[in-house]
Amino acid sequence: MVTEAIGTHERTKIVELATNSSMIGSYGIYEDERLARVIAINYDKFYPDQNSTRLAQTVVFPDSWKGRTVSVKRFTTPATNATAGL
Repeated sequence: MVTEAIGTHERTKIVELATNSSMIGSYGIYEDERLARVIAINYDKFYPDQNSTRLAQTVVFPDSWKGRTVSVKRFTTPATNATAGL
C-alpha cells in the first residue's frame, strides 16, 4: 500500500493536509509540484471482540478539486489489533 501511494516518480513530495477531524490523517503526494494522490487514514479504533461497530469517517475535499477525475481504493484490516489478514 505504501509503495503504491508513494509511486515511482523521481520527484515525489509528501505533504500533510489539514482535516476537520482528529480521527482522520490526510496526506497529499505531489509529483513535480502537482497533486497526484491523496491518502486519508481513519484513526478510529475497532475491536470486534468488544461487540463494537466499525465507525465511518467522512472525507470532504476542497471545492477547488471539483471536476477532477479520481479513483478510490479502500484498504482495511480485520481489526485495530489484527496480526493476520493484513
